[in-house]
Amino acid sequence: MKGLTLAVAGISGCIGTTIAAGLVGLRRRPDTTGLLTELAWPTGSGRATSLASRLGLAPLSAMAVMGWDVETRPLAESVCEKGIVAADLAQTVAAELQDTRPLPAIAGRRAEALRRAREQLRKVRADGNDVVLIDVLPAVETPVASEVHGDIDAFEQALMADDPAITPSMIYAWLALSNEIPYLNFTSNVSVELPALRALAQRKRTPFCGKDGKTGQTLLKTTLAPMLALRGLRVRGWISANYLGNADGENLSHPEHAAEKLRNKLGVLDDILGYPVENHIVDIRYYGPRGDFKESWDNIDFTGFCGIPMQIKVNLLGGDSVLAAPLAIDAARLLNGAARTGAVGPQEQLSLFFKRPIANGAAEHDLFRQRDLLERWVKATERSRT
Repeated sequence: MKGLTLAVAGISGCIGTTIAAGLVGLRRRPDTTGLLTELAWPTGSGRATSLASRLGLAPLSAMAVMGWDVETRPLAESVCEKGIVAADLAQTVAAELQDTRPLPAIAGRRAEALRRAREQLRKVRADGNDVVLIDVLPAVETPVASEVHGDIDAFEQALMADDPAITPSMIYAWLALSNEIPYLNFTSNVSVELPALRALAQRKRTPFCGKDGKTGQTLLKTTLAPMLALRGLRVRGWISANYLGNADGENLSHPEHAAEKLRNKLGVLDDILGYPVENHIVDIRYYGPRGDFKESWDNIDFTGFCGIPMQIKVNLLGGDSVLAAPLAIDAARLLNGAARTGAVGPQEQLSLFFKRPIANGAAEHDLFRQRDLLERWVKATERSRT
């Protein structure tokens, strides 16, 4: 069984360091809480076994990390500074992560930086490892539409010319796809949905998935909305408030950076319910005392039998990166599994991991229907392996 290296763009951030610490920690004291791929899923015979076993996914013990960041200190130092994982785990993984340094982020003078990055990826693959590139970069302003986004040749010329129309997430998406490495967009940034990059994925016969990891409030929304729809209860309004005290929250306090994130959060409800919810408000605020533990409040106004008004109120206080890291690991393992079957382009069976799934047609947002998409793919993959 091949190993799997997760190449993380933005590895020194909260999610990247949690992924790194978590994977090293799992090799020392296995605790797979939060990992969907390690859950026992029933088979057609009535037996229950994990998705990892059913699909022959890369073992957690054979997974490693590398990555890029503007912060290039050893990951052990970044893990301690973030203070997200427990102190005893940070101490347990410190020796190994002290030897893991992020590579310099791909920024100016892109042609040379990309040449170095391609060589680094080539060396990892030469050792016999598969690679999935995970994008956890900070949210940026939604780029103005450009003609270079629609044609791969024009895109590559603009990329090498340091054209600002090519954003960091687009750079890493191109790096992955041009090297036939599966790409996972865990951010809200525009990247692989661009026609140019979709064309590149087809040319290189490479799969991708995204976007924007569905970790907390949207996970609740895509669970509660199907329940209300199933019971025939009419949603009159839905208020979602988010408070984050980490770097992501500070970044999203700038409206231009939050625009794509808000679009992703707002887009799920009407599709699930089958009608527009006129009073649907999503608000994201930076609130320092919360740190990496984001707090969300949801208020749902709905009407029942005889038009009687009712409400649901939900409060979530969850570790942002602790929720995100296993989700990214799961999606990467499954994306790698899809690549080994010859999959190409958007992997819709992985929709349940994302706020705004990239699909060939209309995306599915209902969490339970998304689960069915994954299960159907799992069964089809199992049949093809036998």
